[in-house]
Amino acid sequence: MDLTNQLRRSALFNNIDEDTINSFLSHLNPIVNTYEKGEYIAIAGDEQNGWFGVILSGNIEVLIENATGSKTIINILSEGDLLGEVSAFAKKPNWPASAMALQDSTIVFFTANSIIKRCEHPCAFHTELISNALQIISNRAFYLNKKMQYLTAKGIKEKIALYLLEQYNANYRSLSFMLPLSRIQMADFLNVTRPSLSREMAIMKDNGIIDYHRSSVRIKNLKALSKMLE
Repeated sequence: MDLTNQLRRSALFNNIDEDTINSFLSHLNPIVNTYEKGEYIAIAGDEQNGWFGVILSGNIEVLIENATGSKTIINILSEGDLLGEVSAFAKKPNWPASAMALQDSTIVFFTANSIIKRCEHPCAFHTELISNALQIISNRAFYLNKKMQYLTAKGIKEKIALYLLEQYNANYRSLSFMLPLSRIQMADFLNVTRPSLSREMAIMKDNGIIDYHRSSVRIKNLKALSKMLE
């Protein structure tokens, strides 16, 4: 495994050259773990002890489960994304949410201290690394704020409209796009039941607001979709 080359794909190592990453790794003892599809990487409440991961391959589902077994998807992470960075850098003792491999995955773990601990002499590397980490954490905070909008939306159709409009903007305002989540994942993400999600999307289709086939969606009436949030 070419760990250095894989880490260069992560936003954490933006603008940091290969030799510098190699030097960084030589002073640390990163832990590389592999997980099978369906295996839990972490369970909410478990001790975290300042460790966070960089996903080298695969997809990871971050979720919260209640006592009845129902779950809410917080995020879907992929290659290059960080796992557990917010709580690790905040020095929280426990994982705030669970994480499960959606497919066979590999993650390299570092301690937060290894990122924020500067060299004896000022160096551009650590300045860049800390800047990257702060940007990632800020982006994650912004994302979690957006997630709260889904959880506080009035009803199912509002949640669906909000999600579709977000995908519309994420795809450079293209009226046609592919949904990144399956119907089951989308239902869990929006914290609604799968039948309710399917029913509301079918109504929107019948009303000429959207059209869809499997994961492909086309917005036919952007004004009507936006009006659902008023």
